[in-house]
Amino acid sequence: MRKPAHVTVVSAVALIAAAAGGAAAAAPAAFSTAAPAASIAKHTSKCNTTCQETNLFNKLAKKAKVAYAAKAGTAATATTATTADTAKTATTANNATTAGSADIANVANVANSATNATNATNATNATNATNATNATTVGGQTVEAFNIPIDTGAATPTPTTLGEVSLGVSCNGNFQIGARAVGSATGTLNLEGVDASSKTAFGFSDASFSSSSADNLADGTSNPGAGTADALMTDGTIETIDYAYAATATGCVYYGRATY
Repeated sequence: MRKPAHVTVVSAVALIAAAAGGAAAAAPAAFSTAAPAASIAKHTSKCNTTCQETNLFNKLAKKAKVAYAAKAGTAATATTATTADTAKTATTANNATTAGSADIANVANVANSATNATNATNATNATNATNATNATTVGGQTVEAFNIPIDTGAATPTPTTLGEVSLGVSCNGNFQIGARAVGSATGTLNLEGVDASSKTAFGFSDASFSSSSADNLADGTSNPGAGTADALMTDGTIETIDYAYAATATGCVYYGRATY
């Protein structure tokens, strides 16, 4: 059997002596744990340089503008913020909960300009917008479209409610659009219409417009037509209904939009 190396014997003796409280034998010079002075100086110099650079980078990063923020809880200033809870200033914010100032925000709950947004100054699609292609409200007013087809002789459909005005239609040879106020609402209803066939204008003003009214917005003939009805309600609501009506292959159609 091969004898253990001398260095192993010396190390074992030293450990036994230390455990017994005796003086440990000095380790051979080859096993000194003291690092050369030159190595320490080199390491210290490298650490100082690295630490200084890191501290400087961190200090400058706090003041720097972010060119691109892929995902961030807050992007104070960013050219592009793909996803951010808050983008205070951004040229493009693809997705953001809040974009305080943004040239383009594809999807955002709040943004000055946005493709889709809950609230926006300008937007293609928005719940509330000053200017929008499609929006529930525009300039603080609700815009609601309607299209009511009905076959000749069919039962009268349920009246269509548009803000504080309801429209009940029928198709029995002549066009009929019965306008009434909804619930307890009252006001004045003004109408200006035109018969599309005879080019004859018609209209009226109902100063006692209420739920018991039965104001016909058509001229009562079989000719197609169009018109504008303005409801000035006593609660301050102003509602405008732009509408038209015409014959179809199977009956009638009434369509238009209400703004209120």
